[in-house]
Amino acid sequence: MESPSDPAEAVVSSDAAISSEEAVAKATIDKQLREELKDELRQLIKPWKNTTTKPPLTAEELIVIGMVLGSSSTCTAVMVQQFIIREFRYYTNLALACTSFVDSTFYQYSRHASKRKSEKFVRECDMVYRQFDVPFQKANMSSWRHKYSVSTAATRIFLQDRLSSSSKADRPQKPFPFLRLPAELRNRIYGLVLQFPKSGLCVKVKREEIGSARPKTWPIPAKFSVLRKKREGFDQIKWSELSEAYRDYAADADLMDLPERVLYCPPAATYLNLLRANKQIFNEAMPIFYSTNKFIFPRVTELYWFLEATPAARRKHIECVGFHYLACDTKYVNAAFRMLKDIPHLRELDIAMDEDDWKRETNRKSSTPKYPDLLKIPGMFTLRSFRGLEAVRFHDNCDTFKVLIPEMTSEKKKAKAPVKRPRKRKAQADVDYVEPVEDPTNGEDNPDQSAPPKKKARKPKKSNST
Repeated sequence: MESPSDPAEAVVSSDAAISSEEAVAKATIDKQLREELKDELRQLIKPWKNTTTKPPLTAEELIVIGMVLGSSSTCTAVMVQQFIIREFRYYTNLALACTSFVDSTFYQYSRHASKRKSEKFVRECDMVYRQFDVPFQKANMSSWRHKYSVSTAATRIFLQDRLSSSSKADRPQKPFPFLRLPAELRNRIYGLVLQFPKSGLCVKVKREEIGSARPKTWPIPAKFSVLRKKREGFDQIKWSELSEAYRDYAADADLMDLPERVLYCPPAATYLNLLRANKQIFNEAMPIFYSTNKFIFPRVTELYWFLEATPAARRKHIECVGFHYLACDTKYVNAAFRMLKDIPHLRELDIAMDEDDWKRETNRKSSTPKYPDLLKIPGMFTLRSFRGLEAVRFHDNCDTFKVLIPEMTSEKKKAKAPVKRPRKRKAQADVDYVEPVEDPTNGEDNPDQSAPPKKKARKPKKSNST
């Protein structure tokens, strides 16, 4: 074999050989770690394979285990369901009880109860694929039969409580000194916990009326959901789909009706409980949550409720907001826009509007258009007074409103400092001023020189006696 004559070619070939060797070594290590994880998972599910009691595993944990122990690195939802039915006797009985070819007395007696349990479990499994915190990812986004995969490291983190073989007595009793870490590391940890994908954090807030005599309304805890990571940006999602994601679906709603591009999150308190640890963590983590996330609202009313329920100390850290402005949603628009304008660090606004929706609005007494000039719809005067924004984006059919972008992105006018004027001194009364007189006698008595007249004391008035 002839050696390369050019030294540069020799260096390139040696680098390629080293990189190929590193890739082979990395693949070998990954395969070894995967096999170790599979052995641990097989030991975990072994006590529950042949028992008729329900395994103490959630639907999320069962699906992740099925993806790891499956026959291939990527699998569909049907393949995971078949693995669960095959490996666990409890779910095998549920599946058999729901089939029509079973004629035994036991299965006929328990068929209806098992059918309800089976349908509930199937729905829980289907909802797992719409959750945000589950670690698996879609392997192919274009195919109608989605295939999923999960990494070894993500599985270990997700199932760390199940895979920990050490008992509670062997675990360290002292808590980790988190506050002793450098501030840079703490901020990175806060970002990993509180920062959502760049596509945006969809917030749903509504109010409920309580009481009949004097109904009171207040915001209930917010619900979070996010857009899929591979569909970043507002230009790739219809706001009608986003509004559909916030509907209160019934428990038996068909999952095919739910928007596919939206991933649902646990309750907001699951993430924000970190802020309740102590005052220092609150002061450090709270600005990161509000400044690094883009908050999206399907209606202006929910934007107003969110801003109203958020204290000003937290609201001032918000930087990116997006909302959908409907023609039938003008009740709180002025108040919401004023609160947005008062946010000092607001940088980006994403607004979705439909001109045809506003043009169809007519007056009640006559059929004349209610808004002949679209730039004078409710709240537009406040909106066009925004200054100093870095980016303003209008979405959907709203070309008329895009003329406001140069005004809203222009620099803020610097407020003039108040001019301090000297205070005017009050003039003294003439009677208080006495002109100095020279004394020619140097202190001797001078009868010709008269002293200044003295003021006479006023006599009190006599009160009229009855």
